[in-house]
Amino acid sequence: MFDDVRRVAATMGRCALAVTGCVPLLLAFGSGASARPIQASSMPSVDAARTIVSGLWAQRETALSRLDAASIPPLEMASARQQDVAYINGVRCRCEQMKGDHPMTEVIPQVPRASVQPVFFAQVHTTNVESGTHPWYLVAVERDAGGTWKLAFIDLGGEQSSPPLAALARSAGTALSVTNQTRARMAQLTRNAVHHAMTHNKLVFATSYGATIHRHAELRPDADGVFGFPLPSGDVLTCFTLHTIDVFSMPNGYLQQGPTQSEWGHNLAPGDYRSITYDTASPRCVVG
Repeated sequence: MFDDVRRVAATMGRCALAVTGCVPLLLAFGSGASARPIQASSMPSVDAARTIVSGLWAQRETALSRLDAASIPPLEMASARQQDVAYINGVRCRCEQMKGDHPMTEVIPQVPRASVQPVFFAQVHTTNVESGTHPWYLVAVERDAGGTWKLAFIDLGGEQSSPPLAALARSAGTALSVTNQTRARMAQLTRNAVHHAMTHNKLVFATSYGATIHRHAELRPDADGVFGFPLPSGDVLTCFTLHTIDVFSMPNGYLQQGPTQSEWGHNLAPGDYRSITYDTASPRCVVG
């Protein structure tokens, strides 16, 4: 299974606190259902798609370099918005380091000929101004309810010379049509990913200081979105966000956050807690 239009190690900085514990519910699609209401939509031309992505990427780079969270919502929606706002807030609270700029050098659109979902893809080639490397990104662009195209999904695609979808899509510019059947297959692939995460990974951990960590995986399709298109091989590319939920607890005791807030980050107020919940959201793409 293709699982390497690779993963952005972006932590959505949502830390839910509870006195007696907080374990979010597992969400999944019903059989054959889609993450969002199915609607007919016209796709932009390849040239228009390239212009849309170029403009959005440039504006995003400006917002990130200025740590301007207020500029993100007009440009982004779904998981892309959550990811970038969380990054900006993380840098501002000194919870993570600021990353170098990644100006765009090339955009390769991948526009379905027709789609029941108002979404198209693009592969964005960039330059990391700090390291001099040239990473690719895979992005999904979705039209919001007001008709505006916005970045909806962003995932790192590696630093190889060729575009990450070159061998899979076998074309640059157009893609096969996205139908209701395509969306149902995408939903199944996301369910498979959650099942794999819950059955092939360790779910209970013990820390050196005596705390216990209970982990589970979940999807939030309505908030994050699910995106994809059919491939010439007959498989379907599906991009989504997998949430890893870690619940820290201290048997017969409390987890402490001191006055300097150095133990659990600057988002958590000083005090004693029976449990602390971390939500790590990982964009990923699979083929199946």
